[in-house]
Amino acid sequence: MVNLFLLAGPDAPDVEELMSLPEGMSIVGTGRPRDECAGWTDQQWAQVNIVFREGTGKAAATKEELQDVWPKLTGLKWLHSNLAGIESLMIPELLASSVTVTNCKGAYNQSLAEWAIAACCWFAKDLPRLLAQKADHNWEPYYVEELRGKTLGIVGFGGIGQETAQIARAFKMKIIALRRQTQVSEENSQPHLKVYAPEKLHVLMAESDYIVAAMPFTPATHKLIDAEAVRCMKKTGVLINVGRGQTIDESALIQALQERRIRGAGLDVTYAEPLPQDSPLWELDNVLLSPHSAVRGEAIFTAPKQQFDELAKLFMQGKELFNIVDVKAGY
Repeated sequence: MVNLFLLAGPDAPDVEELMSLPEGMSIVGTGRPRDECAGWTDQQWAQVNIVFREGTGKAAATKEELQDVWPKLTGLKWLHSNLAGIESLMIPELLASSVTVTNCKGAYNQSLAEWAIAACCWFAKDLPRLLAQKADHNWEPYYVEELRGKTLGIVGFGGIGQETAQIARAFKMKIIALRRQTQVSEENSQPHLKVYAPEKLHVLMAESDYIVAAMPFTPATHKLIDAEAVRCMKKTGVLINVGRGQTIDESALIQALQERRIRGAGLDVTYAEPLPQDSPLWELDNVLLSPHSAVRGEAIFTAPKQQFDELAKLFMQGKELFNIVDVKAGY
């Protein structure tokens, strides 16, 4: 028998939705090590073969909780996270282990890509002006911008970036992508796509009308879009982030927005979450701000569960898993 432990808070909304486990796999516990599992013996923990990191937001397990119980997980073979980002699980003990780590990469691509393009439309159609005129009962026609022919720069051309590019092409936008490997698959290769190596970040920032950041948070991507990169942007440029807030130097971005050196920003993520009450981002009229909700589409619960069902079957069959995380790289 293979034993699965669901590491999550009791208020995680999707714990009970874990779908059909394959024969031979059973759930031996659900909760947090310091609460629901405080009375577990070392022998009980040693019998756990799989840990499923469950829940989002406050319901998700923390790095400290995993670290507390790690020495007791002597039988652990596989750690799965129902989130794409795994930075909150990267403890030194895991990095030094042979435990296989998987995530939910790909489950949220469509929802995040749609939000990114919606943010482009927010600025192109000047929707803040539209809302203001409606509130003032002001019927004053004005000119809007088309996305057709505009250049979309994508920093981080993984699943989210590629999905964003596909939707952008429906708007007839030109695409510049930044990625470590400049070769793309035939499926993602298109006439209007240029791929730059990381050292050409500033070139991408300068050439793009809209920039979508879709990077994971790793030591290499921390504040990758820094003050100098922001200074390279067009005055009419818009910076959109659907990746991780820590990948942008937020102070530099705020200064550029306050000084109107760029047109605006669409932020689904921020450096600190929840966003501090005293953050200038709350008051800036050239910022579209979302409380990390772009991912909360219809598939937020079903897609990760379907992925895990497939992974669980492969695990029980002794086959290679997909969505394996390179814990050294951080994604």
